Amino acid sequence: MYCGEKFKNGNYAVGTINGLFVFDQYFNIISHFGIDNGLQDSFVRSIHEDMQGNIWLGLNDGISKINFSSKVKKFEKIKSKIDFITNYIGKFNNNLYFATSKGINKSFVNHKNFRQYFLPLERDKIQGQTWSLLNFDEKNLIVASRWGLDHINKNDFYKRFF
Repeated sequence: MYCGEKFKNGNYAVGTINGLFVFDQYFNIISHFGIDNGLQDSFVRSIHEDMQGNIWLGLNDGISKINFSSKVKKFEKIKSKIDFITNYIGKFNNNLYFATSKGINKSFVNHKNFRQYFLPLERDKIQGQTWSLLNFDEKNLIVASRWGLDHINKNDFYKRFF
């Protein structure tokens, strides 16, 4: 451990030679940032939170910025299992859903290493080009695909409208 910081939201961060670890108030790990998910160097020497809540890290080889409020994160292609062309990303049911060239993929978190990865949803039913997603009413996700409009409910049950 090289440095530590208590954030304005009550969470804590620790900088190590293996990246940045973020803990909640009970010291449960809630995030880990390293080279494979956005840092240019995993050796964190200093931590600073700015007025907007961005986290700035002084690294062995430069500076990295983490914007926790952003929905967009960096995903390493192979480790995240992103093997498709992504046409649209939408948030639904507290997960990210990707409309892709191969169907719909949904985000999952590996709680052992705190990395997010993406797996196909209903691949046996949705096997082609999907273009867009609309979070209709927090219970229904509308999918625009090569077949027309499709529907996914909050239990990930897929149904074709037409």
